[in-house]
Amino acid sequence: MCFVMKSPKTFQKELDEVQGMIYLYQVLGTAAVEQAEHEYAVGNMNLGDAASSTIVGEYMKLLSDMLSSQEIKANPSCIAPEIEIKTLRHYKMPLQAPIVSGFSHLPELLSVELPPDASTIARGAFAGCMKLHHVKIPKSVSHLENGAFDNCGLVEIDLSETAIRDYDGHYSMFDRRCSYSCDHDCPNLETVRLPKNAYRWNGSIEYGTELYIYSAKPPKDIDLNWNYKPKQPRTLHVPRGCKLNYSDINEKTTVVDDIEFVPTHKKEFVPDPTEENLSLYSSEGTRVLVFNNGKIYLSEIIDGSIVGEIDNNKLVIGGKEAAIFKEVSMYTSEGKKIVSLDGSELSCLNYTAIVNGKKICDKNTEETIAVFNKTPNIKELLAAYFIIISVLKSN
Repeated sequence: MCFVMKSPKTFQKELDEVQGMIYLYQVLGTAAVEQAEHEYAVGNMNLGDAASSTIVGEYMKLLSDMLSSQEIKANPSCIAPEIEIKTLRHYKMPLQAPIVSGFSHLPELLSVELPPDASTIARGAFAGCMKLHHVKIPKSVSHLENGAFDNCGLVEIDLSETAIRDYDGHYSMFDRRCSYSCDHDCPNLETVRLPKNAYRWNGSIEYGTELYIYSAKPPKDIDLNWNYKPKQPRTLHVPRGCKLNYSDINEKTTVVDDIEFVPTHKKEFVPDPTEENLSLYSSEGTRVLVFNNGKIYLSEIIDGSIVGEIDNNKLVIGGKEAAIFKEVSMYTSEGKKIVSLDGSELSCLNYTAIVNGKKICDKNTEETIAVFNKTPNIKELLAAYFIIISVLKSN
């Protein structure tokens, strides 16, 4: 157990790199002192300015002497210079290290705690650390490069609280084709938790028997069909009520919606009640539909944005009759009930919601699906719900 700031090898390398700076400080300091003495002697500089310049010059000379006199020391009970950090087991990084790299192929490394300000985990940073079972990744990490944890001993990797939003993996987070020529991906990996705020995850996911995705829909560009089929069955965990959004995946994967959905916004959206037209908003605050004089517009009332029309007892979408209104239900022209309101429950295409004032809420999760700015009439309510569910089903 030890805390390492710098290995002796790194210390020596840094000293070698600053030799030129040390020499420059010495030359500039000497020149400053001599120049000040000369200018004072010939009357071009008063005593105060000369003293100030001399102090600066002497300080630069002193700094040069201090830098050049540092010695490389190592505690023999911890890490000796000749073995560097090959026997390192537990490592807590310094507080300031924005880029994490250089830990590949440490055979004894068991755990690592990254600094709280780390922003990038570099390519192959921990590749080949077969005994590495735990890495504490801080919230500040916003960038993860290919093969960062390739062929290591991790049992779980939790990125859920990190700031990673866009991952461009090309291949995989545990990339067998990384520059470290590892033979296989993490062999022990069981659980992978993707970032809660990830909107794009470019690459396939071929690792972990338990995969957690916290967004209502799959992140953009994510490959859930896996070009290389998993060797064993796995479970994909998604937010409650979002199971249908993850239906197109590999046949060896079971999807369960058992994650408590946490919206990205802190307060539930409340539409402006002073708006002239009846409007329907998503729970995130995006205006989806506008109802005006029987016509249904998409987002805004502009030419070409009409998606439907309520014509007496008919709902027309795209110029074609989509449904017929009868009391508190909608039917197809053949007489099949497609949307109905029973008390506070709305039913459509095997979906059931609860009408709670101006809100439409999922019956099972009680999450808000949509919000009206004003109380709609029955026809507007049924038409809006039918359009919402039709869009959700098509997606």
